[in-house]
Amino acid sequence: MKRSIVAVLSFLLVPAALFCQEFRGTLSGSVTDSTGAVVAGAKITVTETQTGTKVDTQSDNSGQYTAPFLLPGDYQISVKLQGFKEFIRKGVHLGAGDKVAVDAKLDVGDATQTVEVTADAPM
Repeated sequence: MKRSIVAVLSFLLVPAALFCQEFRGTLSGSVTDSTGAVVAGAKITVTETQTGTKVDTQSDNSGQYTAPFLLPGDYQISVKLQGFKEFIRKGVHLGAGDKVAVDAKLDVGDATQTVEVTADAPM
């Protein structure tokens, strides 16, 4: 009797599980410099343009990044790293269940120095 109940439940539940889909999408890609070398540690900000919702991530040691579980919509991707110009890609459309790859190529930026004084020097 138990075997027949298990068989019936398995028969009913397995097909239902097959039709379950993830409706959220994923943005991913690689970050390289102008020579094609991978860039690790770049800060990636993914912004949904209608709501302003932001997701932050970072490129790994192989220059790859992933921003998973994003709701369908239009996104802007910003990639920043000190010493490089900011990379911005606008108008990236992400549909239900989409996996979109956006690669970022960073160009060398102007070198700047900042000196911050936190206390007065003694007399």
